[in-house]
Amino acid sequence: MLIHGYTGYPAELSKVAEALHKAGLQVYAPRLPGHGSSRPDFMATGAHDWKRRCYDAYMDLRAAHERVHVVGHSMGGLLALLCGARFEAASLCLLAPALVLRDRLIALTPLVGIAAPVIKRGYAPSPEDSQGERLLLHKAYRQDSLVRQAGQLELLRREALRALSSVRAPVLALFADGDTAVDSPRAAAKLNAGLVKVKNLTIDTLNDASHLFPFETSTQQACALRLREWITHG
Repeated sequence: MLIHGYTGYPAELSKVAEALHKAGLQVYAPRLPGHGSSRPDFMATGAHDWKRRCYDAYMDLRAAHERVHVVGHSMGGLLALLCGARFEAASLCLLAPALVLRDRLIALTPLVGIAAPVIKRGYAPSPEDSQGERLLLHKAYRQDSLVRQAGQLELLRREALRALSSVRAPVLALFADGDTAVDSPRAAAKLNAGLVKVKNLTIDTLNDASHLFPFETSTQQACALRLREWITHG
């Protein structure tokens, strides 16, 4: 099961999905409620909806398969950890899990978002968001500060940190040395300290990589191959 990140969509993990499928694995990437659609749809959802979608997807897969591996990028990594705390996953693969964010102001968003759910910014799209479907999604999700929804991400982050001690599945965590969204060293330290019941924990760092390494052209292949190796050989 592949879980995309905050304001993302399943196709972002297509290279990972292809690599795992070629290795003979069945792959499923649920679309989180409110994602990949429109801003009004997104604003009508929250942390509970995103968790519920992942839990339902996991249970459906587990009913059909003896072993289910859970892969998550960024916020998807938080959701993967919550699945691992609740269910007996075969393994968890965390790609830049958003356990510690560099923007410390996100801690205020659960409260600020009540009074100011959206702050107009007019941000220009990044090079990655400058064309095609990503440009359309930029206008809906990343052009302005969606404060209330960032607050939902923050609530998930706190819950995932509390859940670390309940995870038992083997864990692979991949971080990027150039991540400007996640504080990779501190996030890795949280995993090392919190995953007290995990006997097989591997933490690696991809060089010359950004937060978007699972789907950036220069790094997506290395990420996909590393995941395939982990899931198929441990």
